[in-house]
Amino acid sequence: MRMNVDDVIAEGVNMIRQSEARTPLVSSRVRYCLSAAHTKSDLDRILRATDEVGGILGLKLSPSGMRMNVDDVIAEGVNMIRQSEARYEEAVEAIDA
Repeated sequence: MRMNVDDVIAEGVNMIRQSEARTPLVSSRVRYCLSAAHTKSDLDRILRATDEVGGILGLKLSPSGMRMNVDDVIAEGVNMIRQSEARYEEAVEAIDA
């Protein structure tokens, strides 16, 4: 069974294909268009659909070799972003000091 961006769109996730003009064919990407109107529930659904299709297509790759389970990402995502924001703020303060 062939899966592609259309299959994720069929799951109710709207996305834009990045064609060869923007990225090489061997490293094509998908860009999601998010807005402040999206809820955490919307984002969780997008993550689950992307995880499912990525698994079918064999696209779950990580340069470090380690990947988090999608359920862990959903459970810890907000906390991870807050930690990242705090590290960013600390780095900005260090530069300004």
